[in-house]
Amino acid sequence: MTELGWKSVGVLELTALPSIEEARWVSWVREADVLLVNGGDALYLCYWMRVSGLAELLPSLADTVYVGLSAGAW
Repeated sequence: MTELGWKSVGVLELTALPSIEEARWVSWVREADVLLVNGGDALYLCYWMRVSGLAELLPSLADTVYVGLSAGAW
């Protein structure tokens, strides 16, 4: 993705988020201009978005662009 001209790209693994201090990863997500959510299984993705707390955070990110591919497009 950095080849697209983005200054930086970060990766958050949804299954790891519950083990990371919430204040840390929430600030990373809030500072992002774009959230790119890639494919996989839609039910798995939905489950981990809820368990991690990301699903609850998404509505507050009005100025953040959400890009979903495959299962991430649900």
